[in-house]
Amino acid sequence: MHRFNSVVYHTVPRRCVHVTALMYVLLFFVGASIASCSSCIIYRIPRGMDWVRGHSCCEGCGRRLHPWELIPVISCLALRGRCPTCGAYFGYSHAIREGSTGVLFVFLFLMSSGSGASPIETISTLLIFIVSMLLSSIMIAKGWK
Repeated sequence: MHRFNSVVYHTVPRRCVHVTALMYVLLFFVGASIASCSSCIIYRIPRGMDWVRGHSCCEGCGRRLHPWELIPVISCLALRGRCPTCGAYFGYSHAIREGSTGVLFVFLFLMSSGSGASPIETISTLLIFIVSMLLSSIMIAKGWK
């Protein structure tokens, strides 16, 4: 605690700052991973594909993707939106969707934790968001009204 001009400033230990930053990064990747998984489900269900046991593959050449090619946001940017084998362009829409969902997860967490919500309320808010996003996306992909 420091005192400057009769104002008291509390210092936060560096360890707490690092843990908080790591928590936000992990929460971002949880949100991005959920967006990636939901995109996969949304793509496969209308086409009658198995979304539980199926593997991600290139739409151009059919090559099965390696685990390091499935890291949300990072792999899409590292591959520059193209398949490393055939060069088929799959675009940056995946990275944008995953990144925006990751940011939204961090934002929802900050909003709910700042309001005094319990961790259970925060997690349930995130789960309701995930389920509603998934259901609405499947309905749009299937053409339901």
